Amino acid sequence: MRSAKAVATLLAVLALCLGSCTDSGGPTSPDLGPGSIPTRSVAGTIALPDGAPADPATLEVLSFADRATVGAAGDFTVLVPDTDLPQIVLVLGEGTAPLLLGVVWPVEARALVVDATSTADALVLLNPFTLMFRSGDCAAVVEAARQKPEWTELADLIETLVTETATGRLDGTAEPGLFQLAASVTIEALGDFPGGLSPYADPWIEDATGDLIALTNPDPIFYAACLTPTSGGESLVAVAGSDREGVRVDLGWPPVVRKTAVTRTYVDLGDGTFDVTTTRGNLTSFDPATPEGIAGIMNASRGVVEVVALGSGTMVDRDALDLGLASMTGVTRLGSAARTRDAYKLTASVISLVSSERERVATWLWEKENQSCEDYLATLCPLLTETLFSTEVLAAGESRIPFFSRLISVGTLESHRISQVDGVMVYGGNHAPPDAAFDVSPSFAEPGAPVSFDASMVGLGERRRVGHSVEQHAVRGPQLRACGNARDRSPGEGPTSSRRHRRPRAERRRRRG
Repeated sequence: MRSAKAVATLLAVLALCLGSCTDSGGPTSPDLGPGSIPTRSVAGTIALPDGAPADPATLEVLSFADRATVGAAGDFTVLVPDTDLPQIVLVLGEGTAPLLLGVVWPVEARALVVDATSTADALVLLNPFTLMFRSGDCAAVVEAARQKPEWTELADLIETLVTETATGRLDGTAEPGLFQLAASVTIEALGDFPGGLSPYADPWIEDATGDLIALTNPDPIFYAACLTPTSGGESLVAVAGSDREGVRVDLGWPPVVRKTAVTRTYVDLGDGTFDVTTTRGNLTSFDPATPEGIAGIMNASRGVVEVVALGSGTMVDRDALDLGLASMTGVTRLGSAARTRDAYKLTASVISLVSSERERVATWLWEKENQSCEDYLATLCPLLTETLFSTEVLAAGESRIPFFSRLISVGTLESHRISQVDGVMVYGGNHAPPDAAFDVSPSFAEPGAPVSFDASMVGLGERRRVGHSVEQHAVRGPQLRACGNARDRSPGEGPTSSRRHRRPRAERRRRRG
């Protein structure tokens, strides 16, 4: 065993960005009323190992939605979120750490039994590399983990710990080896599936119907685009959203994150020439009056939701501005992790943020107070932290954690100049540095010998997006924020249709002539 204040005119912007930019990439979410995360009742039994000192009648079961007592025979009934993802329930004894963990699958074909085996399953599912997995893939990785030689050792260790104390031993400080063993089993299980590089692409701009342009985002993270007229005047900021239903995470070590559909934000631009800059936010500013702050708010709040979903299986769309990130304890750590491009540090910082601000996070997610949810987050977050730390120790340098690694790996994005005349958009180049490309001849030369340089292949750095596929999608345009003077503009709403990409310039000239 291993040892070891928010501006009122901005509300419409941010209220839409966690789900308004959609396409046909996946099922739509139900329209949830205030505080109405759907729940269902599950019945189960706690199976303590022989010799365990804990009295079942003194135990409690804690879920993301509810807290329930346990009968003398270990039986209980508890409310859980009605979710399409597996979720973890916590069995609490006399201590602060859980005694056992149970896994509630979307459809229970059999009675729920919480024991050492279910606890081992839960520790596998809590690994950060399973972030954004589909339910079926979660089941596959658990099944693969059960086939590993160390699986029996993991379950036996959990059973031993339960028999030694009634206070709970799922504590990384007391039992670091337990979490390292769980991380090792998970890594080995993920390794049974083909991994590979994640196929990411930066956002781009498309011509659309009439005066509309489309900010097209093929990335799992959010971007904010600032469009500034070169003739002077106010700038507009629009969020290029990311629909989670259009993101697929394939099993593997590391998991492969890819988009199965793009999201498009439609902007009613009008005629003129504009400079366009795009940012994903540096996670050091959460000021909704700036593009960097807007993007930071969207991405950090998505990170909070993803971390919570890792244990609770609950994904909800909430107004990111309502979370109040700028005033939350520990938010500055996000910027520090982003600057150093440390995916583990960023994930740990988000977990810490959820733990320290659990009351605010629970109220934000449920849109009302929920003490059980607060207690659940307080107990879950230490487990997530220990699992993350143990994985980092054993991952041999692998740091491509879904969502989080992409969020910090995006460099400075290009600045484009676009023009639109009579509803036809053209690129006028971009402001990116040139693409350096030159040959040196000879490749190796003695000091003082003549050397020839050929820089004829240096490019202007302009990236033309003309080869992307066209697909059906549903669009809803978000509100825009006018930078400088406080003025809002609303975009036109694009129909559900296939969008063509821009014509070559010669064809446009023929059309206008």
